[in-house]
Amino acid sequence: MPRYWVGLILLGCWLYGSSSAVNAQDSRRLLVGLDGAYATIEDALAIAQEGDTIEVHGGTYAAPLTIDKSVTITGVGNPIIDGHGVGSLVYIRAAHVVFQGFILQNTGTAQHHEDSGIVIEAPHVTIANNQLQNVLYGIFFANAPYGVATGNTIYGWGEEAGLRGDGIRVWYSHRVQLIENEINHSRDTLIWYSDDLVIRDNHFEGNRYGLHFMYNDGAVIEGNTLQDNSVGAFLMYSKNTTLRENIFAYNRGSSGYGLALKDMDDVQAADNFFVGNREGLYLDNSPALIDVYNYFTGNVFAYNDIGVATLPSVQRNVFQDNSFLDNIQQVSMHGREVLSRNIWSQDGIGNYWSDYAGYDRNGDGYGEIPYHSDRLFEQLADNNPTLRLFTYSPAAQAIEFAASAFPVFRPQPKLVDETPRMALKLPAYLEAKQPMVATPLLLTSLLMLGITGGVVLLTIERRRPLVSKHYAPSAIKEDTMITVTQLSKHYGIHPVLQNISFSIAAGESVALWGTNGAGKTTTLRCLLGVQDFEGQIRVNGIDVQRDSKASRAAIGYVPQQAAFYNMTVRQTLKFYARLKRVPHINLDAALAEVGLADHAKKPIKALSGGMKQRLALAISLLANPPILMLDEPTANLDNQGRADFLALVQRLNQAGKTIIFSSHRVDEVMQLATRVLVLRDGQIELDDTPAHFAQHLGQQRYLKVWIPTTHWEQAIAALQASGFSTTPNGAALYVDTLQRLHALQVLATAGVPVENFDIVDHKDKPQ
Repeated sequence: MPRYWVGLILLGCWLYGSSSAVNAQDSRRLLVGLDGAYATIEDALAIAQEGDTIEVHGGTYAAPLTIDKSVTITGVGNPIIDGHGVGSLVYIRAAHVVFQGFILQNTGTAQHHEDSGIVIEAPHVTIANNQLQNVLYGIFFANAPYGVATGNTIYGWGEEAGLRGDGIRVWYSHRVQLIENEINHSRDTLIWYSDDLVIRDNHFEGNRYGLHFMYNDGAVIEGNTLQDNSVGAFLMYSKNTTLRENIFAYNRGSSGYGLALKDMDDVQAADNFFVGNREGLYLDNSPALIDVYNYFTGNVFAYNDIGVATLPSVQRNVFQDNSFLDNIQQVSMHGREVLSRNIWSQDGIGNYWSDYAGYDRNGDGYGEIPYHSDRLFEQLADNNPTLRLFTYSPAAQAIEFAASAFPVFRPQPKLVDETPRMALKLPAYLEAKQPMVATPLLLTSLLMLGITGGVVLLTIERRRPLVSKHYAPSAIKEDTMITVTQLSKHYGIHPVLQNISFSIAAGESVALWGTNGAGKTTTLRCLLGVQDFEGQIRVNGIDVQRDSKASRAAIGYVPQQAAFYNMTVRQTLKFYARLKRVPHINLDAALAEVGLADHAKKPIKALSGGMKQRLALAISLLANPPILMLDEPTANLDNQGRADFLALVQRLNQAGKTIIFSSHRVDEVMQLATRVLVLRDGQIELDDTPAHFAQHLGQQRYLKVWIPTTHWEQAIAALQASGFSTTPNGAALYVDTLQRLHALQVLATAGVPVENFDIVDHKDKPQ
């Protein structure tokens, strides 16, 4: 045999053997639970090979679970790993593991053991879309670089903040990404000695420190909401940090910093929103290096007790193009008062100050005289903080009057902004790319949320921490979703609602029917908790008068006509997802659900009325509320738009949503409702099925037909022959029937000319 044939045969054998080896290593899917081949996750792991997927179906599984192979473990139907109060729940000790879709609950409570929901001890591990509740520590990256935690919800264990564990802890783990997680009721999200982090679109609420890190260089922190913590974020001993488009809201613990920087170098902070904190930004020895500057650009400091607070020695921070709006004290200097060593205007661009009293003579948008922060009372309060109790008192006003009248009392200014900006400027993501008049009144309205009467307003809503948006408020707590007891509402002496009572079960679709002024919209407003009332309303088990915000969170509201900013459809949905604190929504799936997937890139102004209503519906569904409330939702739609919208709502009801809607269209009620409440003069006249409602409506309303008097006898004979009862009156004939279209067809078949017709109420029918 020629030698080259031998070579080809040997090569073929080698290739075949190699192929067989590769095939042997192809990934497999191993099923655990239900009818799967394995009863426990450990059984599947024992025979799993690298790259396999283990699919774990619903049920409760024992802890601890140790994953020491590079596999993907996916939970289907929210399987639970329960530690029953002992130790940590999951250990991951192999690289390239993906762990997703589980509920992890009830770790141990031993601080010295750092009992955790998930402990990662290997690189390139992804933790996705898990729900951790009653955990001492949540997710712990321990010397585990290149890890990713995304879409997880973490609710900590314990009442006293200092005794809780950290929601997320990252230790000696470079290039970790924390994206779209929600951390509630924990101690801190604590990060040590880890460089090149990405912390994006997370929600931190009800913690001690929302975010706390030390010795981490090159971090990018963007798009996060840090709200109702003791401190929003405290960053220390790090350099080259970028903070942009974060919201620091209502962090009001003992120190109450929105953002605190200690020994932080080369910080770039742009377009962040500081609202309602004790101190929006606190600077301590930042920057620490003598040849480094920190830059604060385009940020908004609004309605904080103190906008920016610094120690006297702090310098080389550049503030440019920021807005300081109605903080009780715009800038404070803790300790001995000296002229600020920071830079408050650069390259001819200063900041907006709501208390600036200057003027713009040349119309370039900047004041002609510098802004000075030199209030005597503020200086006294900086050295004696208890004096702030008298901020709005006559004593404070007298002190300021004395300082202005007698220059000898006027203190040295804390800062001078040489080129103060005249107009308020919001970050682009708050402006939503829409030109707006920049006034303090604007931001006041921006701090109120509502989609009511066609007006859309932006908010950072202050609320109490919830266990988890996956469990509350979107989860159904009770079989009865709405209970109304003796509801009354008066405008002055005029009664609008008079002691009405009703309940709505989960999965029902209830129509409110009535003429204008019957009380439909008032009832909806009371259910939403935006209207005061007498009586009691419970929504998803929550008393509306005691906690209207929590009860409102169970409702997705669609107004008669919603107005939007001039963005694209996708941008609008993302915008509201962020405002509603829905951190990991699948935008494409949400748009597809309402039939707008093909219109995602269209600007709002290019949408039809029906498409806008579908977008409003998508927004109302973002947080997956169990109740959908609609106020005359198709009133401004054409026939096709109405049909499409009603079909969409009907599918949502069939999928389990509880629907309550007001309408003035019989066809709409008959298509959507499983039950109808008829309101008349502020009382419930009928509470019954759609069929009985139609019968009731027929008994209450009549067909009024105008026909020439020369055809009266012919018309009456034709109608009576078909079983209709008639009552003549003047030039019109009243027909008592539910089948009004059939009555008109009878007249047309008989050759009776119909000049006009109408539907009239029983009180208008002649007796």
